[in-house]
Amino acid sequence: MIRSEIPWFFSTIFPWPFVLVGGGMVYDGLRELKRAHRSHLWQKTEGKVVASFVKKREADEESTESYSAEIRYQFIVDGKLKSSNRLGLADINDGRKAIAEAIVQKYLEDSLVQVYLSPHDPDVALLEPGLCWPHISALLIGMFFLSAGITMLWVFGWWTWVAGFVGSIPVAA
Repeated sequence: MIRSEIPWFFSTIFPWPFVLVGGGMVYDGLRELKRAHRSHLWQKTEGKVVASFVKKREADEESTESYSAEIRYQFIVDGKLKSSNRLGLADINDGRKAIAEAIVQKYLEDSLVQVYLSPHDPDVALLEPGLCWPHISALLIGMFFLSAGITMLWVFGWWTWVAGFVGSIPVAA
């Protein structure tokens, strides 16, 4: 029997961090997917790009060069001038210079842009609503951890341990 060959720690304790972390990541991922999907419905206002340039990120000795697009824009909400530099709900730039340059070309300095304003947090404004790969990848990673934890519990026989423990509890008549 496999259960007797597996140490107690690996059959009962080890899988739980996978289940808990994975479950939390799936919950957060689903919440962010819902938020990103609804961002198309946020209040819109017109804004103006005040700065648009490619920024070189500091590189460590071990890492390669990395670039990001810096887009700063201003808009008016309730008669107050506000500004932001957020493109989307998740970072859409993967560090490549070509991607950063393409984003800068899309949002040239002094151009007019449509700004999406969060109904729940007036300080959250963005230019590109909707889903993007980081939202989906976080959910997939969470699903991997959750399924790995559940699989370990099942394979290591945790369910039989729980059934044996619950069956041994005396029931008052």
